[in-house]
Amino acid sequence: MFFATCLLVLPIGGLQAENETVDGAEYQDIETVEVTAAAVGNHQLRGTVVALPHHQIEFLRPTSLADIFDLVPSANVRINSRGETLVSLRGAGERQLAVFFDGAPVNVPWDNRFDLRLVPALAIGSVTVSTGPTTSGFGANTAGGVVDIASRSSMDNELLLEGGRGGLWSAEARTGFVSGNFRSFIAMGHLESNGVDAPDAAYTGGTGGLITNTDRRQTNVLVRTTGEGDNSKGGVSVLYSNAAYGIAPEQGLRVDPGSARFWRFPGTEHLLVSGNYQTALSDTISLQGTGWHQSFDQRINSFEDGTYSTIEDIQQDRNSAYGARLQLGFEGEMQQLSVAATSQWASHKQQEFEPQATVRQLDDFSQFSASLGADYRWQFNSSTGLSLGASYDVLDPGETAGRGRGAKFDGVNASMELRMVVSEQWVFRVAAARRVRLPTLRELFGEAIGRFVVNPGLAPEVSWLFEAAAGFQTASGSFNITPFWIETRRTLDQTRVVVDGQSLRERVNLAGSRTYGVEMRAQWHLGDQLSFTGDATWSRSRARPESVAISVRRLYLSDRPNWLAQAAAKYQVGAQTTFGLSVVYRGTAKSENDAGLFLDLSAATQVNMLLSHKINLARSGFDMELFARLDNLTDTFVEPQLGLPSAGRSFKLGLKAVF
Repeated sequence: MFFATCLLVLPIGGLQAENETVDGAEYQDIETVEVTAAAVGNHQLRGTVVALPHHQIEFLRPTSLADIFDLVPSANVRINSRGETLVSLRGAGERQLAVFFDGAPVNVPWDNRFDLRLVPALAIGSVTVSTGPTTSGFGANTAGGVVDIASRSSMDNELLLEGGRGGLWSAEARTGFVSGNFRSFIAMGHLESNGVDAPDAAYTGGTGGLITNTDRRQTNVLVRTTGEGDNSKGGVSVLYSNAAYGIAPEQGLRVDPGSARFWRFPGTEHLLVSGNYQTALSDTISLQGTGWHQSFDQRINSFEDGTYSTIEDIQQDRNSAYGARLQLGFEGEMQQLSVAATSQWASHKQQEFEPQATVRQLDDFSQFSASLGADYRWQFNSSTGLSLGASYDVLDPGETAGRGRGAKFDGVNASMELRMVVSEQWVFRVAAARRVRLPTLRELFGEAIGRFVVNPGLAPEVSWLFEAAAGFQTASGSFNITPFWIETRRTLDQTRVVVDGQSLRERVNLAGSRTYGVEMRAQWHLGDQLSFTGDATWSRSRARPESVAISVRRLYLSDRPNWLAQAAAKYQVGAQTTFGLSVVYRGTAKSENDAGLFLDLSAATQVNMLLSHKINLARSGFDMELFARLDNLTDTFVEPQLGLPSAGRSFKLGLKAVF
C-alpha cells in the first residue's frame, strides 16, 4: 500500500510543479541547528544545543514527544517495565534529564521522570534540546540535559485524521483566534489503538500479531492564550491528557516469567497549568516570572498472570506540585547576566490494596525543593566569548509515610564554556561542569507494590561533565564533532537483595560510573530539492571497578547502547510532494536480568519511510495534505531493554486539512 501510494502521488507532484511557482525557502529544511550563547527566555544556552522548529517536527508525523527524539543525536528512547517511555542523552540516567513545557517542569517530582507519550504532538510547537554543560538557570537535576518545549500556536483551523496498523485511529482539531492584543489557540485530540506490532511471534500473546497488552486510549487538550503590551508579554497554557493503556510484560526465553509485571493502567490523568510574564524594566534589564501547577494521577491494576483476568493488587497514586521561577536578566554591549530563583512544593499520595480490601492505608509524602542560579557571559571580542554559571539546589523531604524523617539534600553546581570563532566556517568550544542529581522520594521511600526495599540513606550523585566541540559550516552544509566525558560519583542505581527468602530490589549508591564517547552530526543540501542529514554517537558506560560488591555484581550500566546512529534523506518532488527515507542503527548493550547478571542486547538496523503530498486549493481557502509513514520496513527485532522489544513493522496514513 505504501509503495502504491508513492507511485500514485509522485507523478501528481511532478505535473503540478510545471504550472506553479516554487518558493525554495519554504522547502529549504535545516534538519538540526547548533546554537551557542543564544537564549530561550532569559536562559543563556550552553553546551550542545539542537533546535527543532515546528515544520521539521511536523514532517515526522509524531504522535507524542517520544517520537520527536528521532531527530536528536545521542537520544536513547525505550519503554521500561512500568510502561513509561523514557529518553536518556549521551548515556545519562533518565532522572538526570529535565523536561519543560512553556517554562514549567514536566517531570513528576516523586520520581523525577515523566512518560513522554503523555505530551501529545498536537501541543508541541518547537523543541530545544541541550546536552553537556548546560546553563544553571533551569534548576536542579540537569546533568543529563534539558528539553525545552514551546507550545503550539497557530491561527489556522486544522483537522488531522490518521489510521494505521494495530487498529490505530486518531483525530485532532485545532483552531486559533485573535481578540485585540490577545491570541488564543485550542487543540483537542483523541487516539485509540489495539496494540503495537510485534517483531517476533514470541511476544504477541496470541492476539493478531500485536505485542501482549499494548492497547492504548488517550484524549488530549491544549489551550494557550498570550497577550502583549508595550514593554511586556505573557501567556497561560493548560495541557491535559487522559489515558488508559496496558503495559507489555517482560517476555522471551531469557526472562523469568515469574518476575514479569502484568499491569494495566485503567486511568491516568495529567494536568499542567503554566503562566509566564516578561517585561522590560529598562533598555538593558528584563524580568521574567513563571508559575505552574501540575497534577498527575494514575491507577495501576496488577494481575495474577498474562490472561489479565484476575486483579491481585491495586495502586492508586495522586501527585500534585506548585512552583514558581523568577529570572532577572541584564544585557550589555559585551556582557550578559541572568539570575534565576526556583521553588516548588510537591506531594505524593499512594494507596496499595487488594480488590476486596475495605480498609485502605494512605501513604502520604511531600517535599520542598529550591534552586538559585546565575549565568554570566563575557564576549571578549567578535570571535571569543566566555560563559560561567553556578547554582545551589536543595531538596527537603517533609512527610514520608511514617518511614523515618528524611535528611535534607543539597548540592552546588558550576559550569564554564569558552567559544572561539576562528573563521566564517570554523567554530570551536570547550566546556566543563559539575552537576548534582538529588535522590527522589521514590528512590528513598518507594516500595513499588512490594518490589523495593526502602533506603533513606542514599546520597546525591555528583557528575563532572567535559566536552570539546568543533563545527564546520558552509552555505550548503555543516559538520560537528563533540568528544565528551562524564565522570559520576555515588551513582544512584539498584541492586538485588534477599529478604525473608524473597528477591527484592534496593536503591543504592555505587562508588561511581564513567561514560565517554564522541558525537558527530552532519547535514548537506543539494539545491532546494535534496538534503541529507546524519548523526552518530559512540559511547562507553561502565561502573567503577571498586563499586562491584559481589563477583557477579555490575561492571556495566544497563541498557546503554555503544552506538546510536541515523542517516536520513529528504527529496522534494515539485512544489507539493516530499519523500523521506531514514536508516537508524542501534548498537549492542548490556541489560540486567532478574538474577543480577548482564546479558547482551544485539545490534539492530531499522529503515523508515515518509511521504507527504500537499494539495493547494487556495482559491477555495481549503488546503489538504496526504501523508504516509512506514516504520521498521524490514520488521527488524530491536530490544532496547531485556524482554521488552520495540515495535515491528508499522504503517499509518493520514489526512490534514487547513481551512
